Amino acid sequence: MPIDGCDVVSYPELFHEPAWDMLLALFVSRDERQPMNIKALVSMSDAPVTTSQRWIEHLHKLKLIDRVIDPTDRRRVEISLSHSGDQAMRGYLRALRRR
Repeated sequence: MPIDGCDVVSYPELFHEPAWDMLLALFVSRDERQPMNIKALVSMSDAPVTTSQRWIEHLHKLKLIDRVIDPTDRRRVEISLSHSGDQAMRGYLRALRRR
């Protein structure tokens, strides 16, 4: 399905992987203004912790997510969609709506 503009279709390796579940969870949590930590995000992926953590790293390298260390508890890391991740998800969902 060819789609103009930046969207998650530009990253075909993400579909049918825990990364897709994570992106959807982060997209919903962004609209609900709910912070998502790594533990919560891993539980959304329905994959082993190590697999989920590798996908989180991959999504971060693709600049689709941001990671922020909690200043009050440095062991805690908040995950959110980056601006480009949000734009990619919105572009994909707009394209689905046009179909």
